[in-house]
Parts: sequence; C-alpha cells; structure tokens
Amino acid sequence: MNKKNIILNSYDDVSKSKILYANTFKTIYNNQNPYTGKCLYQPHPKIVVVQNKPMRPLTEKEMDFVYDLPYTRSAHPSYKEKIPCFELIKFSITTHRGCFGGCSFCSITQHQGKIISTRSENSILKEVDIITKNPDFKGIINGFGGPSANMYGIYCEKWKSRGACINKNCLYPSICPNLKTSHHRLLNLLEKIKSRKDIKKILTGYGVRYDLALCDEEYIKMLCKDHIGGQLKIAPESFSNSVTKIMRKPGREIFEIFEKKFKYYNKLFKKEQYLITFLMSGHPGCTTKDSIETAQYIYDKNHYTEQVQAFTPTPMTISTCMYHTELDPFTMKRIYIPKSLLEKKIQRSLLQYKNLDNKKYIELALNKENIKNCNFF
Repeated sequence: MNKKNIILNSYDDVSKSKILYANTFKTIYNNQNPYTGKCLYQPHPKIVVVQNKPMRPLTEKEMDFVYDLPYTRSAHPSYKEKIPCFELIKFSITTHRGCFGGCSFCSITQHQGKIISTRSENSILKEVDIITKNPDFKGIINGFGGPSANMYGIYCEKWKSRGACINKNCLYPSICPNLKTSHHRLLNLLEKIKSRKDIKKILTGYGVRYDLALCDEEYIKMLCKDHIGGQLKIAPESFSNSVTKIMRKPGREIFEIFEKKFKYYNKLFKKEQYLITFLMSGHPGCTTKDSIETAQYIYDKNHYTEQVQAFTPTPMTISTCMYHTELDPFTMKRIYIPKSLLEKKIQRSLLQYKNLDNKKYIELALNKENIKNCNFF
C-alpha cells in the first residue's frame, strides 16, 4: 500500500467478520472525497476489485454542457402507453447535483457526492423556454431542484481546495457555520422564471430540507406564497429523537420550528396549505417504544399520514451497514436492529394506527411495553 492506495480487508474476511465489515465500510465511506479519497483495492477469491478515487464534481460550465444536450424530453418510443412516473416529472427541472444532508439511510452522498454542482441561471432559463414550447405544457413546472430542493447555489469555501469534511457532517448534529446557507440565488432564479409570460407556477412540493430552510426565512416565506400547490411533503422520518440521531436527521424540535413558520406564512397569505410528513419504520436503532413515541406524537399533533416506508437495506448506506453488523461503523457501538418480520410489522402498524387491520399488532406492542392507556388507540 502506498499513499495513493488502500488495500481493504478481503471479501472472505468481511464475509466472516461483522467487525471487519464495519471497519471496511468506514474506510470506503471516508474515501468518497474527490480531493482526499484513495484508490481502493479489495482481494476476492479469483480477482481484485478496484475502486478508483472519486471523480471531482462537475464545474458549472460542465453541468451546463450536460443539461444543454438535445434531450427529447419524451419516453422511449417502444412504450405505447403513458408512464405514470414520467408524467410526474415531465415538466420538472434539475438545478443541481449532490447533497450534503448525509442521512444514514441515503446513498446520494456516496454516488453524487456532498459537494453541490450547480447549473447556471442561463442554462436553466434556456430549459424553461424549451419546456414552454411543448404543446402539452399547461404553464406549471411541477418540480424544481435536485436531491434536495433548496441546496441550489449553497456552498462551502473549503470545498474548493479539500472537498467536504470527512470527520463531520454539514447539517448534523447542527448546521456548520462554514456553510453559506443563503437561498438568495435560488430565490432570484425563481423570480426570473416566474416572470416568463408562459409560466403560471413553479411548484416545489417535495424535497425541501427544512432545517436548511430555517437558515433563510425569506425562502420559507416565498415558498408558502408562490411555490406550493396545496401540500408540501417533507421527511422528518421519525419523531423519536433517539432514532433521528441515528438517522442523522434533525430532531422533532427543528420540525416544530419549521411547522410554526409554515403555518404563520400560510396564514399571512391566506393560503390553505398543508404539511405532509414522510415517516420510516423499522430503521436501525428504532425500538417498539420509539415507534409508540412517534405514534403518540403524530396523534397529539394531528400529523397522521399513510406515507410510511418500512426500512429496506440498500447498497452503500450507513443504515445498511448497521443493519448487517448491528454496529455503528464510526463508533463501533452496538445498535439495536428490528429484524424479525413480526417486529417490523408491529412498528409500521403503530405509525398507521387508523388502519383497523393493524389493531392486533398494536395490541402486541402495547402489551410488550406494558402500556395500559394509550390515546391514539
């Protein structure tokens, strides 16, 4: 091994040892920085797998080149019927790549990186003009942003020379003071698009990182005033702080601050608009007691939702490493993992307590935790 290369624990070794698996995951995760990342080698029974060091982020000029290519903006001609998913994003616009959110269950920071690569205003405005010429366009851009809607134009000076920090996150447990969090560039761009004669609405109905939005209240104000079509979908994922800590997500106190401002501006503009929350059940670290806590919270605060996703292990994520090893790969502390099908069903049922089919599972949970009186059930 030299300074430019790292030989990982072999495939055979990590297959047999969860401790080595967790340590190897940490090494891979910490080498995704294009400025400091090393070339990784892992011996396999017959071959050696090589992962080259990460590519640097695209410059604004390169981003413009990619998005200025002559895309047809239509489905492949082999499809004879409409594709529901395509119809959803047909008139949406990608403004940037990358995400510095760093959520444990998400792989975007691994395959797109933490550094935000943005397009220029001219490139985006050119795409707006192309969209407005589509005969099916009705004046509404129904998606605007990237992996997170409100990271366009946000940056850190350190990214230019050494990339995103390896030993800390940009947003968790608190927002790094080095991050330039002004949403001015995004708001200015939205105003320019809104002034186009063929544009009625630019909707941002999902993907808003609400802890980041709190850094620039003008963004929340304009979001409520002009860019929500009745519902804003956000993802607190859980209302148990012990779980959001493991998820590397903001706790419920941050959600409550955002919700308060959301309601304030909707009242100010006489808008009837609602927050729709996405939740996740069965995440590593989440116990039945944590799920009951979240269920009680959504009952008390009238935040019931059918939008509950059961945690599913997916490649490249911290959460999947935790699920397999029952360890936090960065601290090597033990993590509780709900693995049985019954417990996963119980946790999801608690968050969807209005569904009568879930009654028996909720009763199992309450009996297990010796809870006699429960408001939501």
